[in-house]
Amino acid sequence: SGKIVLLGWEDNRDDLYTTPAGKLPGVFVQANYIESLLDSRYLHVLPFWGQIVLSIMWFGCIELAFRISKHSVGKALARAIVVFILGAFLFYYIAVVNLGFYLALLPPSLLAVLLRCWYEWFEREKGEDVEHVGKTGISGHDVGGGSAPGPGSRPVEGVKTSG
Repeated sequence: SGKIVLLGWEDNRDDLYTTPAGKLPGVFVQANYIESLLDSRYLHVLPFWGQIVLSIMWFGCIELAFRISKHSVGKALARAIVVFILGAFLFYYIAVVNLGFYLALLPPSLLAVLLRCWYEWFEREKGEDVEHVGKTGISGHDVGGGSAPGPGSRPVEGVKTSG
């Protein structure tokens, strides 16, 4: 009563597993799992509200990195990566290692950084297009492309229209 018995081989080369303590036979790995469960040494799921608060803080820090580097997507991405690495170390080291909570911030944070980079790139491309149109005076009409200008359109200086 109150005892657990595990039967296994120590010298089976096909049953060795790499662990933080080195290569161990499967029977020892199983014994460690059982001991961890009995001693309540396993990861707990963080409550939903806690996950939301940490996610908002995490994404806020990443957004702050982009706000600081408004003029350079490369610098913004570098700062976001630094924030990501520091945040991952702090969140995971404190929450997982010391407090025993499981966090799943890695996949959504990678997605947030990639989407933010795409958004910055898209906004810059859109801004360059608007700047280009403003400098050339093109108003959406096909100038010099073989079609006659429509009513109310003006020819652009230095460009001949056909028709």
